[in-house]
Amino acid sequence: MTLIIGIAWRDGVVVASDSAATDTTSGIGQPIKKISEIAGTNILWGASGDHGLVQKVRAALTEFRKPPASLRSCSQILSTLIGPVLAESAKYHVPYPAPGFENPPVFTGLFAGADAKAGPWILEVEKDNRSTCYGEQMGCFAAVGSGKLLAQAVFRPHLFTPLPERDEEWAKVIAHKVVEDAVELSSARGLGLPVQMWIIRKGKKPRALKSDDLRVLGDSCEILRAEQRDALGKVASRQAGTQQEPEIPRPQER
Repeated sequence: MTLIIGIAWRDGVVVASDSAATDTTSGIGQPIKKISEIAGTNILWGASGDHGLVQKVRAALTEFRKPPASLRSCSQILSTLIGPVLAESAKYHVPYPAPGFENPPVFTGLFAGADAKAGPWILEVEKDNRSTCYGEQMGCFAAVGSGKLLAQAVFRPHLFTPLPERDEEWAKVIAHKVVEDAVELSSARGLGLPVQMWIIRKGKKPRALKSDDLRVLGDSCEILRAEQRDALGKVASRQAGTQQEPEIPRPQER
C-alpha cells in the first residue's frame, strides 16, 4: 500500500510519501524508498501499484536522458517509455485464482518538476498510460495510492490557496501533515511512517529532506493542529454568544 503526494508552491514542488510496502501474499510490511529522481533531469517521481511493474518502469525511465523542452514534451516522453511496459505486463499476465493475482498488475505514477518556462508542475500517469496535469484549476495538488482519498480530504481546506501565496515552508508543513494524518487514519490500508519528502525548485537540483528536517516539520504540524483546535474553540464560543435565549411566552393579562 502506498501514498505519494505532490504539492506545488510558487517556485517548486514538494513530493512526499509514506514509507510502508506490504506484501500482497503475507500481508507483512517493510519500509522502502518511494521517491526517486529521473537521472539527468530535474524530475522527481514515485508510484503505487505492483512492485515488480514499478521496477520495470524504473528501468525504462533510464532512457529519459535529458531534460524535456516543455511539460508537453515531458508527458510525451513518459508516455512513450511507460506505455510499452504497461502493455507488455497486461499481454503476458497469467491469471491465478487468488486475490491480487487474478488481474494484471497495475501502475500509477506521480511525476513533478519545475522549470523557468512551465513553472512548477505535477503530472499523474495512470494505469492505462493516460496522463493528467494538476495545475491551478485542480489545486496544484495530486495524490496516488491507496491513501489517495484520505490525502484529498486532509488537503481539502488548502486546495485553492493561490500559488503565489504558497512558499516552500508552507508546502513542506502541509505535505507532512497530509501524509502523517492519512497514515494515522489508515490503519487498514497498510500505510506507515516515517514521512519521506523531497523538494524540487526552479534552477536547483532536487534534494531529499533529512530526518532532522522532518522532525522539525513534525513539531510544526503539532503546533498547527493546536492552533486549529484553538481557533475552532474561539469560533464555537463566538457562535454560542450570538445565540439568543428563546423568548418564553407570558400569560396575557385580563
